[in-house]
Formats: sequence, structure tokens, C-alpha cells
Amino acid sequence: MKKNVIDIFRNENHPVVVQALPAADYKVYVYFNDGTIHLVDIKPLIKTGTVFEPLQDPEFFRIRATVLNDTLAWDVTGDYNPKTCIDLALEFLYSFPEVDDPLEASEKNDSQRIEDGLENNDVAVVFIPASKVSLARKMGINLQNLIETALDERLGEIASR
Repeated sequence: MKKNVIDIFRNENHPVVVQALPAADYKVYVYFNDGTIHLVDIKPLIKTGTVFEPLQDPEFFRIRATVLNDTLAWDVTGDYNPKTCIDLALEFLYSFPEVDDPLEASEKNDSQRIEDGLENNDVAVVFIPASKVSLARKMGINLQNLIETALDERLGEIASR
């Protein structure tokens, strides 16, 4: 039996967003800490004259998508300020259909990935605590390169099994 979304979020230990993966056509794969993944279609919200207007730029939509305030958000100012971001209600995100993890590429062929709205050049957004980002910057570490290298190594290990 499927639970009512409102009932789920009445509990103080309700699910929160831990990862966001922007996809094609203004969709986002939203990962919750309860293990569910929901494919959220933001396109109907993006209209001129609304708070969502900056998201009309596909590059801005993809690059600025992040996790702030325990939910899917867009970092409007570029400083990860939870007070100036565009964020969406958890109940809204959770109401979208649950989907399989698009990052489990071994289970999907390319045509299915495209049909699901995920393109090969999509960007994954990973939440990293500000203290670690600050430390990495002070040490001159390029986090994007570090994460990509670690991911490539891990995917290589999995593929060789």
C-alpha cells in the first residue's frame, strides 16, 4: 500500500534530499535519505515573472542545482546561501514518481537513458560540507577533478567484477 505523502512528512524523521542529478528537459533526479529516487519535472514551474525565471537558462538550471535546506535548490547567488536560494518543498518533490537509479548504467542501455531524460553529459550534484570545500581550496585541490578521478576508479573496479 502506497503511503500518503502528507502522512510521511508529518513525522519529524521524514525523508530529506541528499543528492540531485539534473537531467534533460528541466527534470531532476532527486535522491532521498530513505533510499527512494524521484524524477521531478520542474518545467511547469519555470515561467517569466516568477521566482523560477532564472531557471529558464538550461545551463543555469543544470549547474546551479544543489541541495540546500535538506531539499532540492538552485544556488542563485553562487555562494550556497540557504536564504537566497530557490528551494522546493519536500512534499512536492516526494509526490513525483519513484524511479530506478539512473546512475546504475549497467541496468540501462543508452536509448532507455535518453527516453528517461538523462543524457550522457548530465551533471551530478554532490553535497560536500562547506568546511571540507574550504579546506580543499586552501590546499589547492580541484574538487571536481578529484571526484571525477575517484568515480572513474570506482566504476572501473565495478566493471571489472
